[in-house]
This record gives sequence, C-alpha cells and structure tokens, in this order.
Amino acid sequence: VKVSSDLPRALTAIKMKGLAPRERFKEWGELLEKAIASPLAREWFESDWKVINERPILYPYSTDRRPDRIMISPDRKQAIIIDYKFGSNTGVKSYHKQVADYIRTFHEASGIRDIRGYIWYVRQNLVETV
Repeated sequence: VKVSSDLPRALTAIKMKGLAPRERFKEWGELLEKAIASPLAREWFESDWKVINERPILYPYSTDRRPDRIMISPDRKQAIIIDYKFGSNTGVKSYHKQVADYIRTFHEASGIRDIRGYIWYVRQNLVETV
C-alpha cells in the first residue's frame, strides 16, 4: 500500500490468495483502514513523496537492511523511514536500534541527511520517533 486508495485492492488480493484467516479478514481490514486514517499515518499515505516498500538498502560492506517503508521527498532532501510492528510490545530497544540502523545505512547509501525514523505499532495506533 503506497497510498490509502491502494488498501481495498491490497485487501482483496490478500483475501483471494488466502493469506488471512476468513474469520479475521474483516477485523484486519477495519484495523488497517482505521490505522491509515489516523492523523500521522494519513500524512504518510496521502503525500506526493516517493514510496519504497519492503526493498533492501544495498550498501557496500553492510548486510542488507529492509525497512517496511521509505519515503523520499520530491526534492530528494528528506526521507522518512517507517517500521511497522503488529505485536503489543512497545518501547523495545532492539526496534529502535533496528530503525536507527536503517537511518544510518540509508543516509550512507543515498546521501540524504534529513532522515526521520518511526516505529509504528499499528494495532495500538502508536508511533514512536527514533
């Protein structure tokens, strides 16, 4: 899902491929619709920034890093990196380290200096800044 209007198509694809239990499909769809409509996430899913989902950051002498979502501003001077979490554990230090590694590696690979990182606990609709 790059923009919010992609969600219905993505949900249909999940349903058709049998990737979600039938009894949970409606619940999951409602959860995702609500999450994407939240004030901060809405900005992420309604912007004109370039979106890169689930792609590795390739950088020499480093293991691949694969953030859930990277957004790059149209002028290529800013980036936002978002890592989604669906569990109930919040404030986990290893999650912060993971996103900090994404930020460092992406800066080294892209040269972009202004990079913000977030951990988005989707079920709780909670965002932590890294």
